[in-house]
Amino acid sequence: MDLEFANNKIRKLCRNEKSAIRDLGETCSNKLKSRISDILAAETVTDLIAGKPHPLKGKRKGQYSIEISGGKRIIFVPANNPTPLTESEKIDWPNVTKIKIIEIVDYHD
Repeated sequence: MDLEFANNKIRKLCRNEKSAIRDLGETCSNKLKSRISDILAAETVTDLIAGKPHPLKGKRKGQYSIEISGGKRIIFVPANNPTPLTESEKIDWPNVTKIKIIEIVDYHD
């Protein structure tokens, strides 16, 4: 799957191990590295299996979440242009092949 980042801070967390360890801790940093590898190896969003991947609801509708560690999650949105949609105008996650990571956060706090 193709991968984009919402900003340089997120790109640095995902691509620079020292930054990830400093900001997230070693355990979470290691899981993040593993999840990024999983994303890059997947063809579509629904190929992801590790980290309890699932679409979000409510205020976060249109976003997808993957657990990292300690409550932290990777939050992403489709980056395909145009975004694949079902007949009922919902995101067609099985056809999303490009994502943009928008946050690494514990949204339950």
